[in-house]
Amino acid sequence: MRILIGLYFVFFSISLLSQVTVVEKYTLDQQIEETSGLLFYNNKIITHNDSGDNPQLYELNASTGVIERTIVISNATHVDWEDIAMDDTHLYIGDIGNNNGDRTDLKIYKVALSDFTSQNTVTAEIINFSYADQQSFTSLPNATNFDAEALMDFGDSLLVFTKNWQDFQTKVYKIPKAPGTYSVSKVSTTNVSGLITGASKAESNNDFLFLCGYDASATPFLIAISDNRAAGDDIFNNGFTKVSLQDNPLGIGSQVEGIVSYAKNKIYLTREKVEQNVNGTPVVFEPKLYDVTEPYSSILSTTESLQDLVYFENPVRELLDIKTTRSINSIKVYSIEGKELLSSSSSNQLNVSGLSKGVYFLVLSMENNLVIQKKLLKE
Repeated sequence: MRILIGLYFVFFSISLLSQVTVVEKYTLDQQIEETSGLLFYNNKIITHNDSGDNPQLYELNASTGVIERTIVISNATHVDWEDIAMDDTHLYIGDIGNNNGDRTDLKIYKVALSDFTSQNTVTAEIINFSYADQQSFTSLPNATNFDAEALMDFGDSLLVFTKNWQDFQTKVYKIPKAPGTYSVSKVSTTNVSGLITGASKAESNNDFLFLCGYDASATPFLIAISDNRAAGDDIFNNGFTKVSLQDNPLGIGSQVEGIVSYAKNKIYLTREKVEQNVNGTPVVFEPKLYDVTEPYSSILSTTESLQDLVYFENPVRELLDIKTTRSINSIKVYSIEGKELLSSSSSNQLNVSGLSKGVYFLVLSMENNLVIQKKLLKE
């Protein structure tokens, strides 16, 4: 008889996850048609363009979208600003875009909130950084794993999430907040099957995290990372929940760029202006701001309110047997490098006996465009 030592079960909610609602709030001013980062501060929306602009932030009336103030960062350059984060005392502007993978001047501008609030021209402190694991700086347009568009405040540090063009994963790097020059190391990674473009903490629970992005078909998605995870920097250690945003006013072709949680269960998303080919027809998507209602930060962070459970034995030796009350469209197992190794679309079971002992990614495609990923331990 097999003795189950250290056996644990993986539980997570899949109830109410289809109840994500997206409402178009307004079209953005053409001055910010390449809107990228997004913040909500003092009941105002703060954004910036990702490239081709002066080094400046825009403060918008949250109700109307009218630009009420422009704030210039006097000592900054605007190479490829991609996201903006905030703590209690400072704003952090990420000049982290690196589409070709050849930049050696990545930086984050640190601006005092007191200056931002009281002045229209401010001076920033500068945090320079490089990726410790990047060995080559050969230009690879839209084919590098060292592009990045998402930045998040994380305690006494900042987190940068990469936009991996090659393997559609994301890597997480931890960067000190103090001005200086740093070689930063990867602290977490996962297969998101898409391109990450923005990050935000939940306004009502700063340990609950959100990411946004789009996949290879230009379908936007939202990722929720529960606070029910092990302590530390490996924020993907307990997986994540992902839902497609294709069946709403955003739709396929929308290039979502900015995300900010501004109230309990409420998110703003921005879409930059872009021309996409949809089913053979050129379509211009205007820059817009969307108001999103999400149930994740209330449901997934409170185990007592779980209404449906998916569970499986983990570690697993031979047969992966998934128990759930919901319909599973497919089960896939990926290597840590993102290579698909096993798949099943006919049952809730998968024979994993052929896998070597180690750590893998388990991806469950559920009903209602829901995708759940967990780390799978193979004995």
